[in-house]
Amino acid sequence: MPIEGPLKELQIHDVFQLLDLGRKTGVLRVTSELRQNAGVVYFANGGVIAAEIRSNPHPLGALLIRGGKVREEEVARAAAIQRSRPGHRLGDILVEMGALPRKELERQIRVQVEEVIFELMSWSEGYFSFEDGPLPEALGEATVRIPTESLLMEAARRIEGARQLKAEREREVEELFHAGVARFDAGDWAAARDTFRQV
Repeated sequence: MPIEGPLKELQIHDVFQLLDLGRKTGVLRVTSELRQNAGVVYFANGGVIAAEIRSNPHPLGALLIRGGKVREEEVARAAAIQRSRPGHRLGDILVEMGALPRKELERQIRVQVEEVIFELMSWSEGYFSFEDGPLPEALGEATVRIPTESLLMEAARRIEGARQLKAEREREVEELFHAGVARFDAGDWAAARDTFRQV
């Protein structure tokens, strides 16, 4: 029997916590009509082993190129090999080619998974469904296992940081607004206009 419901009733971090505490293995699907997006997180014994999101801003090949870990030509060659070998992962092919050490691949996969998780954790509306059971064979052997607790702690840290940044920006805007009003009241319209443009 799947665990499912709207995120308004059970927030996503609570879902992650339940799956961690229950040492669940299976697939969590999260959808958001508002964001027109969907994500999938794979759990093994309560830990996260893989994650993907429809609007993936972090494809592995692009992450590796941007981080200077591989060259664009190597990713293109690995992608061509991947097309001829369905079911094989791009990262594994790059390792086979000698373009990337296995440890670096695992580190980059972890970064990729974390970014997807942190994106999903920012959703406050949508729907989730967890299907308990064996993982798809296409996942093969998990190359990373991220403790859910560490993901939850990092997500909380990031959310708090974003709140503080927003509050700081709101204070700056308010100060600029009041400075602009004061300049306007003093008859210095050019300075008031320049101040309001900063807002």
